[in-house]
This record gives sequence, C-alpha cells and structure tokens, in this order.
Amino acid sequence: MATWQYRGVIVVGLLVQLFMPAKIGSALASQQTAPDDAYTGVELLRQCKDAIREGEPGYAPTPSGTMCIGYLDGFIAGFIVTERFYQAESHSMVAPMCLPKGGITGEQAVQIVVKWLSGHPQFLDLDEGLLVQNAFQEAFPCK
Repeated sequence: MATWQYRGVIVVGLLVQLFMPAKIGSALASQQTAPDDAYTGVELLRQCKDAIREGEPGYAPTPSGTMCIGYLDGFIAGFIVTERFYQAESHSMVAPMCLPKGGITGEQAVQIVVKWLSGHPQFLDLDEGLLVQNAFQEAFPCK
C-alpha cells in the first residue's frame, strides 16, 4: 500500500509539472539552479551537440550523443503517456504543448533542443527537464 501511495505522489507531481501553464520568462526566472546531482542544460547541450555530429560523415555514435537521444525520446514518451492518462481522468486538461500528429523524429527533437538551449544560455544552469519542456512548448504550442 505504501508503494502505491508513493507512486501516486510521483504521478501527481509529474502531472503538475507537465500540465501547469508556464510562460518561459516567469517559469524559468523563478527557478533556482539545479541541485548538484542533477543534470543541467550545460550537459544536455554538450550531449546533444555530440548527437548532431554523429549524423555527419566520419563520426561514430558516442555515449554522450546516445544519452541525449535517449533522454529526449524518454521525455517525449513520458509526456505522451502522462497526457493520455491525465486526459482520461480529467477531460478539462489543457496540454502545455501539442506535438504533431505524426510525431517527430529523434533528429528533429535534438535540433529543437540544441537551438533552444543555444538561444537561451542564461538558463543552462537549470534542470534539463525544465529546459526541454520549454524548448518543446515553444516549438509546438497548442493552438
């Protein structure tokens, strides 16, 4: 029973973070730097730049580039599952981002995140999850 309650708290926490409306300026400006043990935009930007280089001739996959791709794939999959779960429970939910019906490729996700992080260097010390969320919200706003 305690395990289920704990997981419920985690699910509620994820739902609140993903589905609370957030404006980039106010949401990011109010954030403190990430804890010492958390990954930040600095690491994510480095990893994702490695992933982009892997697509160029003569570059082999690297653990760093693979980490970026895996993280972004997991973020998107988690968002989709959480969104579907939340919509099934509450039909009044408004999603913070609207991914294209056909989805996006891993390469698109990497390009979106690298462009956003490069354009917002003042936020690179924040937690990477918050930064990825804002990158995708800006790229795929709900209409």
